[in-house]
Amino acid sequence: MRIHERFTYAPVGTRVALVAAAVLLAACDDPQGSDGRWDDPGPGITSVDGDSSDGNDSDSGNDSDSGSDGDSDSGDDGVLWCGETDLAVAPTSPQIVLVLDKSNSMVSNTWDHDGVAATAEITRWHSLYDVVGDLVTDFDDSPMEIGALMFPSVTLTSNDAATACLVPSEPDVAVAGGNADDILAAMPAADSTQIWGGTPTAAAIQVAADELRMLDPSMPRAIVLITDGAANCMQGVPDAQIFTRYDETLAPLVRSIYETDGIPTYVVGIDIVNQTVDVPVANPWQRLGEVALAGGVPAAGDESFYNTRDELELYDALRSIADGLQCSVALDDLPSDPDRVHLALGDAALAYSASCEGGTGWRYGEAGSVELCGSTCDSFLAGGEMHAAFDCVPEK
Repeated sequence: MRIHERFTYAPVGTRVALVAAAVLLAACDDPQGSDGRWDDPGPGITSVDGDSSDGNDSDSGNDSDSGSDGDSDSGDDGVLWCGETDLAVAPTSPQIVLVLDKSNSMVSNTWDHDGVAATAEITRWHSLYDVVGDLVTDFDDSPMEIGALMFPSVTLTSNDAATACLVPSEPDVAVAGGNADDILAAMPAADSTQIWGGTPTAAAIQVAADELRMLDPSMPRAIVLITDGAANCMQGVPDAQIFTRYDETLAPLVRSIYETDGIPTYVVGIDIVNQTVDVPVANPWQRLGEVALAGGVPAAGDESFYNTRDELELYDALRSIADGLQCSVALDDLPSDPDRVHLALGDAALAYSASCEGGTGWRYGEAGSVELCGSTCDSFLAGGEMHAAFDCVPEK
């Protein structure tokens, strides 16, 4: 037996609610035909409008020994019992704070930004400016709301330890829609070399979390940290250790924000090496991996954070994160076993793809949600109708 849901997503920018059009309760026939299309599951389908006062909801009480009264119930062991429900999916306007590393190392180090040895290297800051510009411009007309915080402060004029860890008390650009120009205007110019300070990541993450806590908690909220190294500037250390001491408070802070407030932190690295360095004394690859795991949304694959080696990889990482937030759909009683979940866009069945590497299909997102991949996400945002069917597990 399966519980079926059907809902649509209005085109980007309209902010019209996604509303469940119908929920169907069917027999155990597989709705996906042998040709991969989304077929009628066959006899026994009953349309449900949420009114089950007659007590005869598709004879659901006779389909299992769970004693179901027609509602979709989960037992203490998390098993989904067969029943009927009517769901509404709220419109999503993801709210993101880009936490951008503006430490001195972003200009004192250059990198091969395009993977072409014949071209001159440019500063990491130059690449970050260009890529962030592309990202926020691409999403400027979407429902996504983006803010930006540079750390340390853009007001610094030297690497003096007394001021090198200064972080503004609020984002440089507040979270809002259509603010691409404001974000670019707040960032130092791409070719700037007057960029100073340490890497006060923990203080910046705290400011970003404070901003997101004030926003609508029913919308997806996230911090996206983009950095070229491990954190220093730990509070309470002497000036002589400001740059060399790793900030051990960062990962616990990120974990607390995720577990307490439900705000995940995505970690994107710029040319991160897997070896111990001097500023701070730490292995940045290992430390950023710890932060990514603490943030609740590690990258798929061998590295738990998004480690980028050129501008294209940097853009792809940020775009993947943004798309995932925009194409996350919350589903009540979502089974944890992907074999029990059957999704379709229009009448085309969607395959489960844990890594989304194929650019289509779906994978699990935050708790209770699915994330649509690549071109599937694009089609959904363009107004495609999505269907969901869950296999029910009878009570043992």
